Amino acid sequence: MPGGRCSNTPKTARLQKIMSLWWTNTWANWRNDSMGKFSIREMMNESAPPAENAAIESVDVSTPSVRTIEQVTVEINFYKQQTVQNIIEIGKRLIEAKSMLQHGEWSGWLQDHVELTQSTANRFMQLAREFSNSAPVRNLNYSQMLALIQIPAEEREQFLAESHLVNGRPKTVDEMSKRELEQAIRERDEAKKAANEARETAEQERKRADANKREAQNKDVLYSKTVDKLEKQQDLIQTLERKVKDLEARPVEVAVQEIDEAERERIREELRAELTSNQSRIARIEFPDPVFCVGDTDPLPSMQSFAVDEEITLGAGNAFIDALQAAYANFETVAMISDPQNIAETLSVCLSATENMLDKLRSLQARVDNVRLSLDDELPEED
Repeated sequence: MPGGRCSNTPKTARLQKIMSLWWTNTWANWRNDSMGKFSIREMMNESAPPAENAAIESVDVSTPSVRTIEQVTVEINFYKQQTVQNIIEIGKRLIEAKSMLQHGEWSGWLQDHVELTQSTANRFMQLAREFSNSAPVRNLNYSQMLALIQIPAEEREQFLAESHLVNGRPKTVDEMSKRELEQAIRERDEAKKAANEARETAEQERKRADANKREAQNKDVLYSKTVDKLEKQQDLIQTLERKVKDLEARPVEVAVQEIDEAERERIREELRAELTSNQSRIARIEFPDPVFCVGDTDPLPSMQSFAVDEEITLGAGNAFIDALQAAYANFETVAMISDPQNIAETLSVCLSATENMLDKLRSLQARVDNVRLSLDDELPEED
């Protein structure tokens, strides 16, 4: 079919066999004299069989063609395959040659013996390494192969096997121009980058969702614990409130109890009677006439000469304590039935008076202790 790809014919197979034999002989001669003069350009120009042995005849473009499109297509693909294969094979042998040369000889050898620049040699060797199996790229040209190097080796075979949209039309790699192939590779890289970014974004969202889920679970646990704690605190508050009410019930009942005037008068009479009794108890205590004043500077002789009996001393002490206790009991009774503001002021006065009395008692105790020490330190009289 015009414009289509022709299948192999006996004629094409014969041409390929002739080219293979020619290629083997050419490289055998070169390897026998590896340092001899060898032109890569001549080899590539002579990649077709000699005219006298060729099954493909030379074409005179100045005269109208009498051949079919199928014949021309076969010949074009044949030369394309030979060119790509030549480049790969040259690259393999450049790798081999470089390993044979000493350090510093490589650049000069390339220029003097094979007429290649170092950059071209590097590209050929790279293609040989990347496409050691030339079958997948046998229909590609040199520029297409260089473009394919941009794709990682593990992804290249799949890229070659697939069709790619170029300007809205699906094309295989061997159907693309260099510019179209570069565009397809660029679009592939951009799509891959976008997919990776989308994957990373999805992973970040998944991690964020997991974190939010864990946080929500933690909040649920914290909320449950907080509710339990609040319930316990509420129970405690209710228990304390009941206790407070129980404690407040008794004093409130006394405080709000109505006391009539007769009861008040009866309490006053009882207090007066108790005070009178206490005063009488104190009055019944018999003290000797004082022989010294509180302010005497030397009370020791008087205390030694006029000491009262122990019974009187103990009686005076007991009477003092009884009087204090009786006075406090009376005052406490009055305080319980008095106005809080008034009793507060009276309590302040009583506290001040009690503190003064305590100071006097401590002073008296110190004086008595001094007297005792003085008595203990006296020496016995001489005979």
